[in-house]
Amino acid sequence: MAFGILTLTWHRINSLGGLSHPGILVYIFGLAELAGSLAVQWQRTVRFGAIILVSIFSILSLYMIPPMFKTPLDFSPYGDFFEVFSILLGAVFILASTIVSRREKAEKIE
Repeated sequence: MAFGILTLTWHRINSLGGLSHPGILVYIFGLAELAGSLAVQWQRTVRFGAIILVSIFSILSLYMIPPMFKTPLDFSPYGDFFEVFSILLGAVFILASTIVSRREKAEKIE
């Protein structure tokens, strides 16, 4: 939730490069991060929240790859990428924990 709140209050619009309306994207991503992190808090909506977080952070981590190739000797693009990528991996682990096998589903039904 902290990253969603930080994105909404302390956003870096300049980091989005030459996009036509970066402010709108920052607010959309911030609200999606906040909604996904809130949805992860309850058992019924964990999967939905994890899907939101995985999609947002996969888009952001893919966006962070080109600057690493532009300035390979600078640490900043690598730090930005691995910060977002580590959050992505956390969301993937949450999503993976919601996967239930068919045998477990059948046992719950019986």
